[in-house]
Amino acid sequence: MSLKKALGMGVASAALGISLIGGGTFAAFTDTETVSNSYAAGTLNLELKTIDNRGTIASNLFTSTLANFKPGDTITKTFLVANAGTLSIKDVKVQAKYEGYLDGSKNGDLEGKLGASAAENSAADFASQIKVEITSSDVNDRHLQPVWSGTLEDLQKLWTDDLTKNTDNNSLPAIPADRDKVRIKLTFDEQAGNTFQGDKFENIKFQFYATQFSGKNFNDGDNVSEFNARQTESN
Repeated sequence: MSLKKALGMGVASAALGISLIGGGTFAAFTDTETVSNSYAAGTLNLELKTIDNRGTIASNLFTSTLANFKPGDTITKTFLVANAGTLSIKDVKVQAKYEGYLDGSKNGDLEGKLGASAAENSAADFASQIKVEITSSDVNDRHLQPVWSGTLEDLQKLWTDDLTKNTDNNSLPAIPADRDKVRIKLTFDEQAGNTFQGDKFENIKFQFYATQFSGKNFNDGDNVSEFNARQTESN
């Protein structure tokens, strides 16, 4: 073999060796593992239901028109507070707000009829003449207990105690979906005098406030969803 051919083959061999070495850096076995989980928040959903549990109270709590009351009259509404979410409800409280006060003394006919007794009132004066009593129990009327008593004026400033505190669970678990019975009784004070004739609130709102249980430290493998749905004051 001539020297020229020998040198040529040597260069080719060297080039082939470089090619094999370079190619080897991409030939190692590889593997990729990917794991994932969804992460979702639960829902805290309090619903007010009709006493037969067939309908939801969407707007007016009382179906009766709250008008033309005389001192000593009472009206009572019974309904259910129900858990319609995925998280247990720890407490349910209620507060009232009144809006659009109309003073009866501004009515010209009444002013002429009542004379000096048609003194001007404030919204707070009229609200203090409306007594509010709230009781709660299980749906079968066990543990029937008073929750709150005062005037509409008081209830605008304060939240009631927990409506579920007298029930079996002292709460509203989501599993099994729980509901409790609540009664709200309004009484026009029998001692209300002529000064309140014709007084009116355009709107009285009852605001219900539901709260969750405190957060808990879970370990991997715990059934978080089940625990948070079944949680009650006793567990």
